[in-house]
Amino acid sequence: MSQKLAENSKADNNKAQIKKRQTETKDERQERLQTVAETMHKIRENETEDEKSHRLQKVAESMQTHRKNETEDEKQKRLQKVAESMQNLRDNETENEKQERLQKVAESMQKLRENETGDEMSQRLQDDKNRKALDRTIKKLEKQEKLKKERAERIEILKKVLPFVVRKGGEYKNVEPFKLGKRNKICKGCGAKHFRTEKAQKEW
Repeated sequence: MSQKLAENSKADNNKAQIKKRQTETKDERQERLQTVAETMHKIRENETEDEKSHRLQKVAESMQTHRKNETEDEKQKRLQKVAESMQNLRDNETENEKQERLQKVAESMQKLRENETGDEMSQRLQDDKNRKALDRTIKKLEKQEKLKKERAERIEILKKVLPFVVRKGGEYKNVEPFKLGKRNKICKGCGAKHFRTEKAQKEW
């Protein structure tokens, strides 16, 4: 009976807190969050290593459960927020903070590589090779697209400046072939070969 009363009381308190938060001002919200942050900071300063590990484990499990149940849109929004947050931190970090971050990343990667198996190493090297090949292909396609765009822009400029040149030389698809036929007409006077459509000159 007492347990049920306690649960009902807790539920009522939660409802009251939700209702209060819906009507609180921006300053009140900031003050509440600041108080919560300070309280959590004090708790974490006094917690033991086991308590810290247990807390982080619970957080990790909670996040994992939440991520399993999230939709694709929710996942994209979460990743977008994380990316924006990381970018904001990097934009505002000092040179020393940047060096410390890169140093930590390098140490973490080195630690992972020292503990990886032969298969994991082969897979990592293969993935790295595939990634580099993909990057080269993308850069090659981007370069080709850039050259194609620049050529099209040059042709458009030439159309305005030298339209008579562009129509025949620049736009090769619109060039009409010029055919003289076979060169098998023999001159009776000198034996030279001429094209069939070639205009005959007067004999001297």
